[in-house]
Amino acid sequence: MAAEYKVGDEPEWTRKVPIDYYQWASGKTFYVGDTLVFQYNTAMHDVMEVTKENFQKCNKENPIAVYRTGSDKIELKRSGLHFFICSTLNHCEVGQKVSFNVDFAPGQPRNPLAEDLKNEKEDEESHAPSESPDAPGPSNGLL
Repeated sequence: MAAEYKVGDEPEWTRKVPIDYYQWASGKTFYVGDTLVFQYNTAMHDVMEVTKENFQKCNKENPIAVYRTGSDKIELKRSGLHFFICSTLNHCEVGQKVSFNVDFAPGQPRNPLAEDLKNEKEDEESHAPSESPDAPGPSNGLL
């Protein structure tokens, strides 16, 4: 059965009260189908889902998704790492960000097609030829 998590618990999604969102997430196990609830003052905050690189740098460019209702319910639809930040001013830089891993619940059906595509992509990347500055360039057969 899917669970619903209020991000930050009682203080919610804010920086008014110092919250260690890493600590908040570390005590929980998230599964595909669970829902995150971000509650916040829309004049002060928002929620952006971002890539790992943008999370680490608090980069607000090219988010995966942006939420601004003040009571955002986000269903976790895929396994893997998820990254969320507040894009207001320097809120991310001072700790208003959260990341966590999402897994399949025991006995939960997995999407074999998605897993096959992910594995196929990883295989292609691991077998891709490396660029070498000394390697000859492409040849069109003309001299």
